Amino acid sequence: MKPVVIFASSHYSRKLANNETILRRWLVYSISKDRVFCFCCRLFESQSTSNLVSEGYNKWKHLSEILKTHENSTSHKKFYHDWIEAEMRVKIRKTIDCEEQKFINREILRWNNVLIRLMNIIFYLAENNGSFPATTQGTSNKLYTPNNGKFLGLVQLVDKFDPIMQEHLKLAMAGDISNHYCGKDIQNELIDQMGGKVKSEIVSRTKNFKYYSIIADCTPDISHIEQLSLTIRFADLSDDNTG
Repeated sequence: MKPVVIFASSHYSRKLANNETILRRWLVYSISKDRVFCFCCRLFESQSTSNLVSEGYNKWKHLSEILKTHENSTSHKKFYHDWIEAEMRVKIRKTIDCEEQKFINREILRWNNVLIRLMNIIFYLAENNGSFPATTQGTSNKLYTPNNGKFLGLVQLVDKFDPIMQEHLKLAMAGDISNHYCGKDIQNELIDQMGGKVKSEIVSRTKNFKYYSIIADCTPDISHIEQLSLTIRFADLSDDNTG
């Protein structure tokens, strides 16, 4: 029975004439294909007929000679240089899509700032017993129209003093953004998300404290449907509690 030849990890490095050992960073082994590839050449050279670039190489007996020939080739040296240069550009953020990435990051920051303001408006309405959505949404769902509700009214109020909201609503009114996130759908979604977060926090605190009580009360709403309210009170006996 012939011995089974497998890929040896020793191929990941080579020894120079002066006995110095260097790593072959470009050499990669695919477990699923059981073949080795030249990463940089496969990345930059799509027309190469070399097995190390196309379908991979798995004739392990001759691999040392193949690797030595490949790494001394002009094309490999060129693509290895291109790979190292691209790697350095990524690290210092000087790639060809650098400006596009800066624009994306600015947009992410802008939307985060807008959502923070919208969420704080909802916080304010909730803290002041503003029922959702009846008293916050008027007969109109459009910005700067009569009777468009407390939520949009507060959005318009913030617009008078806040540069970020001014820019956002300016783009919204000009039609430059497809969704200004001030409509009833996103308002209800934010309410649901924050309500779920509050509920999770209450449950988490209740589990952490030993003593707690639950008070249940029902009252009919405007449509005569019973609404159940649950009040949970717990005793904080931690050492750092001064209340």
